[in-house]
Amino acid sequence: MIKIRITSIKVNNFKSFGEIKNALILEKDVTAIIGKNESGKSNLLEAIGLLPFLSWRKGIRDYYENNRNLINNKGIEISFKFLCDELNPNESQLVFNNTKTANISGEISEILSKNKVLAIESKRLKGFIDKKQLWNIDSKEVDKFKDVIEPLVNVGDKVLLNFDRNINFIRGKVKKEYQNSKDVYQVIDKISEILREEYKRLPRIIYLEEVQELQYEYDFQDIEDIFKARNNVFYRLLQISNITKKDLDTAFHSTNEDYKQNTREELEEKINFDALRDFNDFYTQEDIQFKARFDGQKLKFSLKSGQGKRLSITERSDGLKWYLGLFIELKSLNYFSEPSLILIDEPGVHLHVNAQKEVLKFFDDLTSKGHQIVYTTHSPFMINNDNLMSVRPVSKDYLGYTVISKNFYDQELSSDSKMETLSPLVNAIGMDLKFNIGPSSNKINIITEGISDYYYLSAMIKFLDIDEDICIIPSTGASNINRLASILIGWGYEFNIVLDFDKEGLKEFKVLTEDLDSSLEPLIHFVDSDKEIDQDEMTENPVTIEDIIAQSDISKLVTKPNEDKVVASKEFYTRVLNGEVIPEDSTQEKFKALIEKMVSNSFDRPIVV
Repeated sequence: MIKIRITSIKVNNFKSFGEIKNALILEKDVTAIIGKNESGKSNLLEAIGLLPFLSWRKGIRDYYENNRNLINNKGIEISFKFLCDELNPNESQLVFNNTKTANISGEISEILSKNKVLAIESKRLKGFIDKKQLWNIDSKEVDKFKDVIEPLVNVGDKVLLNFDRNINFIRGKVKKEYQNSKDVYQVIDKISEILREEYKRLPRIIYLEEVQELQYEYDFQDIEDIFKARNNVFYRLLQISNITKKDLDTAFHSTNEDYKQNTREELEEKINFDALRDFNDFYTQEDIQFKARFDGQKLKFSLKSGQGKRLSITERSDGLKWYLGLFIELKSLNYFSEPSLILIDEPGVHLHVNAQKEVLKFFDDLTSKGHQIVYTTHSPFMINNDNLMSVRPVSKDYLGYTVISKNFYDQELSSDSKMETLSPLVNAIGMDLKFNIGPSSNKINIITEGISDYYYLSAMIKFLDIDEDICIIPSTGASNINRLASILIGWGYEFNIVLDFDKEGLKEFKVLTEDLDSSLEPLIHFVDSDKEIDQDEMTENPVTIEDIIAQSDISKLVTKPNEDKVVASKEFYTRVLNGEVIPEDSTQEKFKALIEKMVSNSFDRPIVV
């Protein structure tokens, strides 16, 4: 079977979406959706996840009619573009604009059209359609019949939604007394058999609105209610364990004690081994032993890790409980059978910081198995700072429509909500640096005034391919550099310092050399390395790190430094590394002179103690 990868999804007129700026570009692996509350993040996942064909859910009655955009009240249309094979650049497209069929084009359409057996059977079915004496169709069903039988005849143009239900509808309209009814059934069944297999080429979607946690215990009355509702993680656990309501009735209420005990042991084994045998491959942080046991009128669950004690589920970490709930949910939706697009709304929202970071690692593991993941988040810890190109901000425009930005620096992002929408991203940038960056005795340590200086220097070091191991340590402003320097002196680390050529830079230079240690002077460099220290010049004609970047380079940024220094610097960093911005020669020369000065200084100076 050909591997499918979804490249983009366009949502027209669903809830808060209109007809422009509504395409979600998907990464090959993980795509993060950020935005403030009520911006339309959840609407986006719902539009994709509740589709009656691609999702694992059953069809939803009046799905399109009930969820139209209230502003324009136009019909909903949701379209997918996807690649059938990474080696074949030809995209296929699947367009949903009603609840019975979807239009299809591209390579998948060609594959269906070229199936010789399917073509023969479809031609035979077409010959039966015009025979009115064959079909038992009343006047109210004529249009529906035409809609659902068309994909069986024109297999390369349309696909049939709610497949099994609509096939049964067609079979039910064949008059059994018709002399050739068996031939008609055979044709319909043969076509449906082939299409059922061929449709597996199409992308599959798993939509997780909420990940429920398994509880410590369930008494029989709870189980009665759960079987009625059928929307509980415990019910799904029983599903993947192949345990029926009748099995539980026997385990709880059989009057034959031996039979009851045997049934209980059998059901415990099904849960402990059959349902959860793959969990340790799924949750790789520690080896978990899962135990289910009957106790009177209750079914209880506990977990044991490594050599530790067995504890009830309620005593285990929120992270482990979340993973267990996710595992049960995915397995009940045939996650293991084939690659899928997995949609998760606010994953790990109640988890602590470290557990949220582990979720990102877990996503990487899922995508290594061929899955794509799209998730929404407000948390800075749920954004991968090493891959900000995977972030898609959503916001509301002035008319109230949800718009999707192509990336975090997209110019289309509305200015009134820009900072609130990007706040998780900005926080992630700052917070990640605090946790992940530190001095090293084996590197060339460079202290900068702030995070924006860090990104500009990092970008140019990589662009210029400077072959030195450099560690950049951002301060929280020029005035705090002396505190960082003092710590590094105490630790015996060598370092350089970069200051803006301005009044604040001069002030910190004096603190460093006059109040802290006069021997620091050769370690301090101003961003414009050609200029000599001059108080009047630094006051009247200041030079910041942004000023040594050519204006033509700055003009290529959507977010300008005077609008937001951090976001602009991160945009510069990302776009330079992606080859979207090639710095001008003057930019290269300025940074090269500054960096080489610090590198050469690191190999020819006394150690500061």
